Amino acid sequence: MLAVSHVWSPKISAIQQQPSLSPQPPEVRHLAIENPVQVFLSIERDPQFPANSELWHDYISVPQWTDQLKSRILLVIHRIFEEAQTTIIHFDGLTPAVVDKLHHGTTSQERLRGLTAVCNEKWFTRMWTAMEFVRSRSVRMMTGDFQLVEGNTGDDPAFLRTLQEVWQREAKAYDGNVWALEGSVGMRTSENLVPWNLGPLQQCSEIDQFAACAEMTLAQTGPDLNDFVATLGTRLFGEDTNTMIQHINSQGIAKDLENMLMNHYVCRSWRPDWRVDSLGLSGTDAIMWLADALYLNNIVDGFTQSRLGQMFTHAGTVHNKRNSSKIISVTCTYCHKTSLFRAGVYAPANEVRLARAWRIPGLQYQMALKDGMAVLEKDGRILGRMIWATPTCECVEMEMVELRMPDLPNPQPYNSTG
Repeated sequence: MLAVSHVWSPKISAIQQQPSLSPQPPEVRHLAIENPVQVFLSIERDPQFPANSELWHDYISVPQWTDQLKSRILLVIHRIFEEAQTTIIHFDGLTPAVVDKLHHGTTSQERLRGLTAVCNEKWFTRMWTAMEFVRSRSVRMMTGDFQLVEGNTGDDPAFLRTLQEVWQREAKAYDGNVWALEGSVGMRTSENLVPWNLGPLQQCSEIDQFAACAEMTLAQTGPDLNDFVATLGTRLFGEDTNTMIQHINSQGIAKDLENMLMNHYVCRSWRPDWRVDSLGLSGTDAIMWLADALYLNNIVDGFTQSRLGQMFTHAGTVHNKRNSSKIISVTCTYCHKTSLFRAGVYAPANEVRLARAWRIPGLQYQMALKDGMAVLEKDGRILGRMIWATPTCECVEMEMVELRMPDLPNPQPYNSTG
């Protein structure tokens, strides 16, 4: 099944809000029927989709004047988009020419026109489309003339990655003067939007956060490749260690990666740039290469984002973002090895210090890694949890931990007689 995420036509919306027997202009009735049909015909011609694909489009899939049935459908729309094989995002106001300018504009002016046109799309302003987007497994984009955008769009849902990349490149061309760049697209003199208007304000970008984590990891593990990969990729970003090692070996980049870690580790400069000398990469390009090498830029199965992107969404939420998602160091009491983990904490940092970390064998949740569930305990209180806390050493010791109940108020007696 394929589901369509779109913004309603004002004409159709106005008719839908009237009683069922109100006059319905023929052109509006045709629009409500022809739009879903045009979407379906475009899908039918695309080789990506099976010939027997079914289409869910709320113009025709939701009986607008059967209130009882309509209400029941609205309650489960999130499940419809969760279970759909692909969500078709229909950008009614975009033309193929605008999309081409965004991706392939030959001048800065062309690229920025494409960028602002996409950012101004009404699809980005609706609560329903936001819900449909975050619930979707994968997406394809469609322009206003019912053409599906060609190419692999799985790693660029709703053009969000391209918007950020184009914006960053243009900011560099302005020598980092974002204020001037915003002025050039009329952000303060018109209603034009730019990429950062489309999402939550973030203190750092995905790649900046990853670079900081890589720096901490290398300081802790040293240039040991396996330990570095397991710590950064698995315990901080949730990717399977074996998957990353297999990817590194299949790409033949183990030596490049080892040299990168060693050179950065022994460098005596203050905050040196990351470098991959064998490939001539440095700075952000080197960090992006490192993320690719660890398979962290690939789309996670069942989601529409990479491991890096997930830290600002679902994975960040399960780690109590923002102020309570921490990277902590834990020392084994037997071999004294100290390792880094990502944890969601429930108490101030000063209270969490010197807490004990207990791994819970056999406990498993949806986003948890095998043998990765653990809690932080201090004086019988649980102060945090970890879901990617895979073993870092061979030490195994079972202990029974006694936890005390929090001071909850006593329940009020229930009077069954009223």
